[in-house]
Amino acid sequence: MILLDITLFGWLVIVGVAAMVFLFVGMIWSERRKRRGFRRRRGVEPGQGHTLLHTSMGSSHSNGAGHASRSWTVTKDPQAYARSFVPRDRE
Repeated sequence: MILLDITLFGWLVIVGVAAMVFLFVGMIWSERRKRRGFRRRRGVEPGQGHTLLHTSMGSSHSNGAGHASRSWTVTKDPQAYARSFVPRDRE
């Protein structure tokens, strides 16, 4: 079999060439992304609705006393979100 006849030096050459090809392809891919710009943006565009958050806290007792529940809507618009932290008399 041919695979068993390759020496250690032969395997190192094969692995080295494969690593160089991998790095070369990675460099080309990276440069193309830089030139085209990064198209995939994180998060959402401003003003695209709300997120509903629901919290529920219960008592550790079996009788259910002390149970509390609340829901919030949080806007996905960064400007509106920032305005929510400004006191009402400052607007």
